Amino acid sequence: MILKEITISPQAKTQTFEGFHFLRAIFSILIVALRSDFIGLIGLLTVASIGDFLKANIAYVAVPVFLQISLFLFYFKREQLGGSYFIRKRLPKLIYLYVFWVTAIVIFDIFLNKKPDIIRDTTSSVKGLIEFIVSGGSSPFFFFFALIFLISLAEGFVLSQESRAFSKNIKLAYSLLFISCLIVCCFSFIDLTINNIFSGNPPSLLKVIHNITKWDYNPLNFLPYVFTAAITFHEFEQGKMQSLTPKFRIKLCLLFALFIVFTILEWSFREDFRSYARLSLAFGSWLLLYLSLILSNPVPKVIKFLSGCSLGIYAFHVFFVDYSGWLDQLSWGTSSQSSASAAILIKFSFALVASILLTLGFRKNGFLKNFV
Repeated sequence: MILKEITISPQAKTQTFEGFHFLRAIFSILIVALRSDFIGLIGLLTVASIGDFLKANIAYVAVPVFLQISLFLFYFKREQLGGSYFIRKRLPKLIYLYVFWVTAIVIFDIFLNKKPDIIRDTTSSVKGLIEFIVSGGSSPFFFFFALIFLISLAEGFVLSQESRAFSKNIKLAYSLLFISCLIVCCFSFIDLTINNIFSGNPPSLLKVIHNITKWDYNPLNFLPYVFTAAITFHEFEQGKMQSLTPKFRIKLCLLFALFIVFTILEWSFREDFRSYARLSLAFGSWLLLYLSLILSNPVPKVIKFLSGCSLGIYAFHVFFVDYSGWLDQLSWGTSSQSSASAAILIKFSFALVASILLTLGFRKNGFLKNFV
């Protein structure tokens, strides 16, 4: 089994993974910047293509990074706490988070976004209900469903490998990683297939697959992360990250090269960058996972603080970004670029600060602190 045959050192048992603080802090802020269109403002003030690149290949790495960290920590804690960790602790925690935040977004949609029929509309068909569940109510809370899905697969992967030799499990992990990357690659370029081969009229099965790939919240987009995290955990426990050996440097360079290559391919052949069905995100987030694990520099207090608030920032910003029409009105009725820029800057700052304050407030409540 990929985890069972590893002996965790005393140092690993007390490992706090300081590098993860940087990733959580930076990308939680980038999520707010993306959804408040602050990154788009950068492109508006400079060159449009710069803003597009920052959105597609920097800010969109946030969710993949959070998934990579969560899966790595799942493997790590499962090895420490045993097979009961998944069913007794991790799965219930994720379900609670999903139910709490999706319920909150539905309530806000009904009362603040003036959508009283949202529940009836989403439950009127099986397809609508499934899409509502998977998408987390068509909100960024799809992250929780995706994580439930991926960690369940990770648990199944671990259980299925208990009787196998350790070396075979690593080979299997790489094989499954390759297969999952092929699946995502097919998702990524399926539009080209439909338009060029079938002239926009594909067979029924391909049409169904195409519709699924159009979901930005499709959890299958994140399949490779189950195996990248497993491979990374194996290498971590084998001590391969204690020093930058030539072999490890080559692997980091290879991941960076793959990130660049797939970024170029995606920019050359795709029109829709607002999608997680992109292998550049998989390889980029995997590279960042490695770099965070080898980071040895002390973490500033402000970074630790923001890292501790990252879940709250991710959750609360949705309500301030999506339900802040009064901020948008600052730029209505005027063509002034400075007015529009100020509105975006205010929305970003307000959403970030308010999310942090609410996170701190939730922490003071014995029940609510479980959700931030």
